[in-house]
Amino acid sequence: MREIRFRAKTVVRKQWAHGSLITYPDGSADIHGVDILKTGSQRIEFMQVDRETACQFTGCYDKNCTEIYEGDIIK
Repeated sequence: MREIRFRAKTVVRKQWAHGSLITYPDGSADIHGVDILKTGSQRIEFMQVDRETACQFTGCYDKNCTEIYEGDIIK
């Protein structure tokens, strides 16, 4: 069974966020992810993301072991 994960660009920092996608009736979306701190402990984060950039993990990896998401261009 493949892992169901998403990535999307955050609204504030425009960086990729990875985790579970949560969409709301008003059209906004959040990524629910786990952040690993320098101390080794973990914390749960909710990051507001641009819903248009959301894509799902395919379960495949490229030759460099990088995750492939829907919409990625592979050469």
